[in-house]
Amino acid sequence: RISQDMHDDVGGILTRVSILSDVGQSQAEGPTASKQFERIGHQVRAAVVAIDEIVWATNPKDDNLPRFAEYVGRFADECFENTGVRCWQEIPTDLPKLPLRADVRHNVFLAVKEALNNVLKHSAATEVWLRLKLVDARVCVEIGDNGHGFAPETVRPGGNGLDNMKSRLAECGGAADIASLPGQGVKLRFVFPMPKSV
Repeated sequence: RISQDMHDDVGGILTRVSILSDVGQSQAEGPTASKQFERIGHQVRAAVVAIDEIVWATNPKDDNLPRFAEYVGRFADECFENTGVRCWQEIPTDLPKLPLRADVRHNVFLAVKEALNNVLKHSAATEVWLRLKLVDARVCVEIGDNGHGFAPETVRPGGNGLDNMKSRLAECGGAADIASLPGQGVKLRFVFPMPKSV
């Protein structure tokens, strides 16, 4: 109920502020004022996204595999919307409604989010692939891109959030594998266990 109230009340307020900032930007005189309104709008939209993530993470109705897959797919679409990166997805529409604890789905989502943000920030990719499959009671999420890649041994500890991704999957009893070579893009594979029955 609290998460729903946050969505309805705080989310509604932030949406109205975002609209007002867009109107102010269109009516602003001078580049400085316009730039300030643009920054306000950007921050408010980021807050709306954060509220949406909190609501999703705390809503028990979303504690299952299909809802997790749906949310991850939607986030990926929105992440690359209005960018030069084409996002391809392979996510089954007939996943069994297996229970998925809130902490597990949130940790895995944050790892996926970090990976997708890295594609935008660092890869110079034009295409990204998101695949999700369930094999032998284990979920596998794969993210690959056609960017410039990197040599994993040259990345400093904590660089690009790679250690964060690995630790988040480890908390879920899973693992994160990262494969990359300069000029050959990056492939991430997140695997974590699921219960065998509802």
